[in-house]
Amino acid sequence: MRLRRNEEELGLREGIAKLAAGATDISRPAAQNASVFWSGLVEGGWLGIALPEERGGFAGSATDIASVMEAAGHGALITHFLPNVLIAARLLAWAPECHEYHDILAAIIAGESALAAVATGDWDESWPITAREEAGGWSLTGTAPPVYGAEHAENLVIQARLADGGVGYFLAASRTPGIVARSFPTLRGVPATSFTFDITVPASARLDISAAAASAVFNQALAGACWEAVGAMDYLLRTTAEYVAMRHQFGKPLSSFQVVQHRLAEMSAQCEIARAAALLASLATGNVARATSHAKIVTSKAARQVSQNAVQLHGGMGVTEELAVGTYFRLLTSFDALLGTPEQHLARSWKVAIEPGDFRKSAVLG
Repeated sequence: MRLRRNEEELGLREGIAKLAAGATDISRPAAQNASVFWSGLVEGGWLGIALPEERGGFAGSATDIASVMEAAGHGALITHFLPNVLIAARLLAWAPECHEYHDILAAIIAGESALAAVATGDWDESWPITAREEAGGWSLTGTAPPVYGAEHAENLVIQARLADGGVGYFLAASRTPGIVARSFPTLRGVPATSFTFDITVPASARLDISAAAASAVFNQALAGACWEAVGAMDYLLRTTAEYVAMRHQFGKPLSSFQVVQHRLAEMSAQCEIARAAALLASLATGNVARATSHAKIVTSKAARQVSQNAVQLHGGMGVTEELAVGTYFRLLTSFDALLGTPEQHLARSWKVAIEPGDFRKSAVLG
């Protein structure tokens, strides 16, 4: 399944692909390649692609964001674009106009500052951070699950459950007394950070972000994460097909054996299924939550099958650092828990499908 892009979108896609290709050097560690890619995004002003024009961005389309994420996944160029720009910066951009917020967003677009989101989408109903209103401010307490992109963040957007059962978002400096952070390496190739909060912030720290706006931010971020996985799967399919054509056994290339051809066909089918689901999630206009959760479920399954088959067909070489297959395998394995597990999204998909009562309009189920 392919998308017909207009000339402007095609130009952006080509520019991002060239940037990613220039940053990818198999002789360098993946983290160094990602750093080069990030520098290119900053220099090209690409960090503003997901932000509205009135906040200093250039309001890129869903397909523009898909192009960035797919190119990043194809090169295993894992930066903080997903957690810091697609989530944290977009959450702040939804807040009412404020000079302080404008300065933070401008610094993010210029690559001079980092903003992290200690937050999750509505698929996690057991979020442990709570907010209690006090005289002149809010008390935030709890320990959050690990989040990406926060190890060097100057500011945090913190999600907390309110006493009335709702959700609130708060802006706080990461070095505020009472915030304890612990960073550690992950399979994804970038550090994750766990935060413990016991702080009091002024009333002005609360961001007036509606539930619908927050949901839109996380849905687009989830679609972007799926595109990153699609890019990584495409790389594994291509490099695996090349490897089995080159590698010989019993005097024949491995690609001549029917069982290997079947494996490659299965990998190709899974890549296309994941691409179609990601495309549907990016372009969904109706029940977006259901479309993005469906994309997460489908892409997780595809990522698991493609990455495991790639390792299997490479044999022992597939788990060495000499080839990039191991890097992509770890990346796609970590995708399973990125922005919610498939089980959480299955529950969410069922919830958003049943609660509105749309099934009652069905000629079959009604």
